[in-house]
Amino acid sequence: MQAAISAHIEPLLIRHAEDAAFYWAQLDGAARAFNLYPERHAHFNRLLDAHLEGLLVAEEHGVAPALKALERWGQPGEAFVAAWLGLQWRHRDPAAIEALLGRISAAPESLMRGLISAVAWLPAAARPDALAYLAQRGEIGQVAALRAAALIGATPGGFDPFPGLAPLLDDPGAQPSPWVRAAACRALAAMAIRAWGDALPHEQATGPLSELVAAWESKWVDGLQPTVDHSPPALLRRLLEDSEAPVRAEAALGLARLYARAPAHANLLDARRILREVLPPQLAELQRSSGATRQWVLRRLLRWLACLAWLTPPGSPDTAAILRELPPRLALTFLLHHGDLAQLPRIVAWMQDPLLARHAGWVWQTLTGIDLEAHGLVIESDEAVVESIADDVAAGDPAAGAPAAGAPGDPFALQDAQRDADNGLPQPDVARIVAYPVPNVANTERHLLGRPASREWLRNVVDGDHPHAVRAVAAHGLMLLAPAAATRVKGPVFADTHAAPQPVSEHR
Repeated sequence: MQAAISAHIEPLLIRHAEDAAFYWAQLDGAARAFNLYPERHAHFNRLLDAHLEGLLVAEEHGVAPALKALERWGQPGEAFVAAWLGLQWRHRDPAAIEALLGRISAAPESLMRGLISAVAWLPAAARPDALAYLAQRGEIGQVAALRAAALIGATPGGFDPFPGLAPLLDDPGAQPSPWVRAAACRALAAMAIRAWGDALPHEQATGPLSELVAAWESKWVDGLQPTVDHSPPALLRRLLEDSEAPVRAEAALGLARLYARAPAHANLLDARRILREVLPPQLAELQRSSGATRQWVLRRLLRWLACLAWLTPPGSPDTAAILRELPPRLALTFLLHHGDLAQLPRIVAWMQDPLLARHAGWVWQTLTGIDLEAHGLVIESDEAVVESIADDVAAGDPAAGAPAAGAPGDPFALQDAQRDADNGLPQPDVARIVAYPVPNVANTERHLLGRPASREWLRNVVDGDHPHAVRAVAAHGLMLLAPAAATRVKGPVFADTHAAPQPVSEHR
């Protein structure tokens, strides 16, 4: 007799797991992709879906190969695949999901992103059980549940993930873990947006609200405020005074999402003050870190910096002080989100630095809408200069400079410059750019691609055929100007089926 052929071919399942992790990583890095356009992004999404489906049809038999891939490569993409499968089949293989959570707990800085994305990507029917399970699994599970709820719960209608997380959200300041408190800030903002849409909290309309928000509002008796206000804005305000800087920063970002349409509101001004205060210690932490930790610290810093840039009005005297504190590349990121065309001369000056030239040129192009290559504002590649500096640093040449952030001898600045070249960013012709006529505009308006950054224009950019790095800038602004209608362009997409568009969240 011939032996029965197994329905589950493990090498094929391993290939599915590894390829799914690869395409997830491509999508996760989309916001930093200068040449990834929507059509290609959708292609990656389809390929990821196909590989996930190949694992899903194997049911619980697909979990073990996904865990093997995670053990082999140890990246967030592998954590995403293993968690996406494990959470759907955990009742058949509870030991596997426990092993997965243990693996993530050992390296949360690098792997948590995969777990959070997996929960958000789950089919709608699987989300309630997954969130309830994770909320009972200690710090790692609670952070994942809260942050995934913030991703999937901000849009009115559909699945409401927040009532099941009430024990974590009713008084998040009492949670012992600062990471849980920080994650609760994201969930609180998303819950308020779900309930009140784009209306300011003090202008919210009456009517059907999120179950949890409705429960809080029911605590008002005879028009009198309860002894302790548990509304999302009040909880976020209290968390602005938290002892941990990341919690204060996340509370500030939450208030920014709720009040960005009211520039003079006290809550928004306090949010900007807190982000300004937490910036220097976060920069110091970045300079002390390396490897995967540095990437995590940098990702968090970029979120804070982008929000601070949007909260700082064009023409503000605070801009110069903020720029003085930042390494040049981060200063360019600030100006990209700040959108003040009066800062263009400063950006042009940074084009003269061979380690910053390409990125500065891209920022100038993104703000003005003037394509450098199309208008003949580029020169032949100057990669030899960067390679020469890299050789000097590797040889320990003192003339190459000390390894301070943004200095010529900084190995991270060298890596960034080489990555700019690898991504196809052109070398700007500084002399021609200086002479190129740029329209005079009032420095009281924020600009993107040469036009005032109104919510209508930002929506056009997000929906248009632009590189994802540009669309991500527009999506971040739209998240503040029209949070209930914002469209997410960063990272994998999901909805009731795991391949449909999702609402915008923060820059994870």
